[in-house]
Amino acid sequence: MSEQNLGVGALMAIFTTVASVVGALFFPLEGHTIYLLTSVTGIALIVASVYYRQTRKRLGLCTAALALYISASVMYGIFFSIVRTGEGDHFMVLIAMTVWAYCIFLVPPVLAVPSIAFIYSSCIHFAETGVFDEVRVSSMAILGTCVSIASMIRYMTTLQFFSTEKQLRIANDELGMLNRKLEMTSRRDALTGLLNRYSLRRDFEGYEGFEICVMLADIDEFKRVNDTSGHESGDHLLVALADLMRLHFGDSCCYRYGGDEFLVISKIDSGDFDERAHRVLEEFCAQSGDCEGARVTCSMGYVYGLCSSAEDLRDFLRAADARLYEAKGAGKSRIVSSCYTGEDDA
Repeated sequence: MSEQNLGVGALMAIFTTVASVVGALFFPLEGHTIYLLTSVTGIALIVASVYYRQTRKRLGLCTAALALYISASVMYGIFFSIVRTGEGDHFMVLIAMTVWAYCIFLVPPVLAVPSIAFIYSSCIHFAETGVFDEVRVSSMAILGTCVSIASMIRYMTTLQFFSTEKQLRIANDELGMLNRKLEMTSRRDALTGLLNRYSLRRDFEGYEGFEICVMLADIDEFKRVNDTSGHESGDHLLVALADLMRLHFGDSCCYRYGGDEFLVISKIDSGDFDERAHRVLEEFCAQSGDCEGARVTCSMGYVYGLCSSAEDLRDFLRAADARLYEAKGAGKSRIVSSCYTGEDDA
């Protein structure tokens, strides 16, 4: 059951509850029980609808209240059809109550106008030709009025429903876009735009079972650059090195590992990887500039081999870190590599 049907059912319940109370006060005693039943189910539906709209809980209770209300409305029509048969109404009251109980849930608004036009035209025709007596024509008018009111309510609530649905769809689209932006932000380093360590943890499984190359690189004497030229110059160098790594290795396998340290994990063969690493080193040293009369350089260390498990990948990282420090110890501005054997490569 939709909120649209629940809201319309509550409006119907208000109308028929009032009508039933009036009927119980001013009409014969034989109708008091059915008046009371209709009133109670109508009040129950109103209360359940208000409770649900305020708390968004117990929708099943609202559905049950709506079903009881519709059943009581039909019983109302059956009872008065039987009682009024001798007075000329026959089954018109039953039809009227059934339409009142169901038509707003079953008749699309596009059918309302021709239906109402047909009913009222029939009423006028029957009144003029005398086919029906005055009571019958009155019953037809009641039926037409019920259809008219129900169709207008249905039309208004349908418009409201689709308007709300459109707003919800727009809100969901905006929320989805924000979630995607948040996901991207959480996986990327704010300064360089490279993937971060959170992304690395999520990507671990994607490298298992492949021949990979794992490289760590950092800028030589980076602290001295920051101290003498300022953090803005240091940030510029970090971005420059990150851009070169992204250019030669691809965005999906480059990570900012921490501070001035960068990580590359690639599935390309070691020969191709070595050529790309040397191009990054040469291009960075050529464009990095000087600091206190000395060229700013970077050092790299990498290992290559088969990665069989997440633990192997951790060993790759430790081994690459060891190769990086070997490169620094050997004079910096160079690359040191080794093949991963699964033993203590560090």
